[in-house]
Amino acid sequence: MESHLNPSPSGRRKKDEGVLKTFKATQKPPHPDPLLEGEGQKHKNPALQGEEQKYKSPTLEREDPRQITKWDIFYYVYGLLHHPGYRKEYEANLRRELPRIPFAPDFWAFSDAGRELADLHVNYESQPEYPLKMVEAPGVALDWRVEKMKLSKDKTQIIYNDFLALEGIPPEVFEYRLGNRSALDWIIDQYRVTTDERSGITNDPNRDDEPEYIVRLIKKIVTVSIETVKIVKSLEPLSFK
Repeated sequence: MESHLNPSPSGRRKKDEGVLKTFKATQKPPHPDPLLEGEGQKHKNPALQGEEQKYKSPTLEREDPRQITKWDIFYYVYGLLHHPGYRKEYEANLRRELPRIPFAPDFWAFSDAGRELADLHVNYESQPEYPLKMVEAPGVALDWRVEKMKLSKDKTQIIYNDFLALEGIPPEVFEYRLGNRSALDWIIDQYRVTTDERSGITNDPNRDDEPEYIVRLIKKIVTVSIETVKIVKSLEPLSFK
């Protein structure tokens, strides 16, 4: 999306990247800790060393000899925050408190899943495009511009504009949610042309130098959503007793 009076390709791209910060904000690694040096180094924080000991059972060490690092914990938390059981259990708390982080029986399953999820979400623009069916309206001139997209009632189709519709959206796409709506719903809502009544400034997500960008982005977000759901569903159930 872009705020501008005189559109330019560079201005559009800069503002568009600003809109998409939502996808990256929660995936950025934590700020450097003076007590922790190097990605592979073991935690020096005594409290965290104590938490690490909780996972040092003979079975765990035999199956996975890796030492737990700060990054492993970061990705463990990221994976845990996507677990549907966790979200349901702490739904009310997450609206007003800092997250409570329980111990999962298999630390590495959640840490590895969190690493996959973070890579998927940060690098969403590098993901393959999901093969949605592109349905062109007969007799309507080729047009890649978006004014305001909308979903069909059954949520299997995006009405892109008068020229184009994108069909074949899998239902699981809507299971990957950013807050109270899906990632795809967020894209549909944000990628539209609007004009501020007070300033008269127009926000236009279309790119003259890359007219098919929004169509490609939608397909990539569908892929990201599907893969996210697959990873999350592979995680074991959690007990909160």
